[in-house]
Amino acid sequence: MVVMILVIAMTGCKTSKKVTENTTPLRNIQWNLLSIGGEILDTTAYSKQPCIVFGDDGKFNGNFGCNSFYGDYYQKKQKLDIDYLGSTKMLCNQMAVERAMLKAIKAEIDRFEIIDDVLILYAGKDEVIRFVSAGAIQQE
Repeated sequence: MVVMILVIAMTGCKTSKKVTENTTPLRNIQWNLLSIGGEILDTTAYSKQPCIVFGDDGKFNGNFGCNSFYGDYYQKKQKLDIDYLGSTKMLCNQMAVERAMLKAIKAEIDRFEIIDDVLILYAGKDEVIRFVSAGAIQQE
């Protein structure tokens, strides 16, 4: 009887860890630029919203605010390998964010996490760039 009470008591003391899974996918979402290296950026002066989209085909594309960019990526769970291939070369009035975003995209990004509707890309332990979801893109 005492053993049974101890077993019940010990079982009752176990805590269950609540795990919440993120349902926002990496792919087929337009991710709008939020910050680079922890610095929130004002992109309202740009003709286009700086953003990135990861497709189902292992390719990504986006916009720096004026110039478009593209490349390949490989994702397995939270691991992410980005291979920047190129961009258009227009001269624009606002180039500071373009340069900073290009440098961030070319960084040794190796993983990502999505918290609510925010995508964070990391190089090792360092946060490189952060985006916020603008919603799903239209599939052609």
